[in-house]
Amino acid sequence: MKKGEHQLTELQLDILGVIWKNKRATVVEVVEGLAPRRIARKTVATIMSRLEQHGILTHNVEGREYVYRALVTRAQVRRSLLRSIIDRLFDGSAHALASFALEEAGTKKHR
Repeated sequence: MKKGEHQLTELQLDILGVIWKNKRATVVEVVEGLAPRRIARKTVATIMSRLEQHGILTHNVEGREYVYRALVTRAQVRRSLLRSIIDRLFDGSAHALASFALEEAGTKKHR
């Protein structure tokens, strides 16, 4: 993954969403924040550890728990994901994406 490029799964984005909302969170807090989805604590811990390895999260030790915080903002992730969509689906043209979005918005109004 290139610096500034964030290719994240839906679950990774949901985990980040909990952390962004709370500014910081333990694994247990993230599991609770994902409710009513029932994701195993160990699964969440593994994903958070991998996000840390990729420079997306960091942690501090407080007592016997790791408390995680995001090293990337929601805006940075949005920008990265949008750039990926533009590059892959619109041949790198933000104009083509905007045109497509406007056409789709117009089509939905007339349905």
